[in-house]
Parts: sequence; structure tokens; C-alpha cells
Amino acid sequence: MAEFEKAVAISPDDPVALTGMGYADAVTGRKAEAREVLARLNELSKREFVSAVWRAKVYAGLREKALRSDPRFADLLRRTNLQP
Repeated sequence: MAEFEKAVAISPDDPVALTGMGYADAVTGRKAEAREVLARLNELSKREFVSAVWRAKVYAGLREKALRSDPRFADLLRRTNLQP
């Protein structure tokens, strides 16, 4: 965690560093801090490109919303003819 904090201190708008810190926060139970990182990534995305993958990694650390169990995922598969 200390390394991620150093990386963010050096480069506060680096989405990779923010993602690392957000993921580490999430998996260590610091959910509020992980959500703050998500908010920072969302704000940053208003000024520059931030890949959705970075935010997805933080959400994965939070263990929020299993994609395959979401009915919208099944609908998306159906609409794109990618049903398993």
C-alpha cells in the first residue's frame, strides 16, 4: 500500500497508480477509500482518456456486481449473437 501511495503522491493523476491504490484499498477492506479512487478516476476521465479497465479493476477488488449474473449481460450476449 505504501508503494501505491508513493506512486500517487508522485503522479496524482496517473490512472495506473490510482488503480493500484484503489484495488489495494478494496481488497484490504478499505471500501470507502476504494470508492474515493473510483471518483477520482471518473473525474480524471472528464479531462483525459481513462480506460474502463482501470475502473473495472477497482470494482473487481470491491467484488461488486458479478458480470455474468447481471441480466443485462445475458441480454447483451443475446443481442450480439454471442450466447454461450
